[in-house]
Amino acid sequence: AWTTLELKQSLYIKEFSSVEFFIEFLYIHGIHKQTAKLCKALGLESLLNKLKERYSFNIAISEEHKESLKAILNSSPSITNQVLCSLDDYYQLSGIAKGLNKNSEILEIGTYKGGSTLSLAKGSENNKSYITCIDLYMGFRGKHVTHVKAPIHSEYLTWQNNVYNYSNRIHSIHGSSLGILQRLVNEGKKYDLIFLDAGHCLDTFCELALISCLSKPNSILVL
Repeated sequence: AWTTLELKQSLYIKEFSSVEFFIEFLYIHGIHKQTAKLCKALGLESLLNKLKERYSFNIAISEEHKESLKAILNSSPSITNQVLCSLDDYYQLSGIAKGLNKNSEILEIGTYKGGSTLSLAKGSENNKSYITCIDLYMGFRGKHVTHVKAPIHSEYLTWQNNVYNYSNRIHSIHGSSLGILQRLVNEGKKYDLIFLDAGHCLDTFCELALISCLSKPNSILVL
């Protein structure tokens, strides 16, 4: 087992001025679970709390909107039985979409069974924003595995069924995010809101580089 000093020395990279700066870099790039483990190993839990406070946001959402979205999510057991986000996360995502200008463009990278898609669709109901979704639709490892006993890509059919009521404003692109993002860049696509919730691994850095080419001025990125 490494000592805390050895861990700090091994993590020092010349491009970063300190371990703390490196941890902040990881956190704002969406690698939250690994950041939490790293902070615990290095005894920097207080830094993690500061980062959460610094980069958190809280949009005021009416109780009526919350109840409406909750009812929509609860009507899809495939979403509520495998919770990947808290209701508060869904509320906040929906609130961000609600604040967009009319006919905005939303890009969702990582949809799974449609909980976040429904949140974006419900939030953008009045501004009629168009949502482009990217996913492999092949489930997850560990506790979220579903394609072992079901046909591969059954998640895609489940997602379609869950978001059916908003299908006139939703377009799905089935495949790996990096190749699709590159294609969208080549096509000159631009988006007002981009929600990145894909593999949460080293690919994230490549995804962010491509996302920077897909963002409109003053666009919103949610990790």
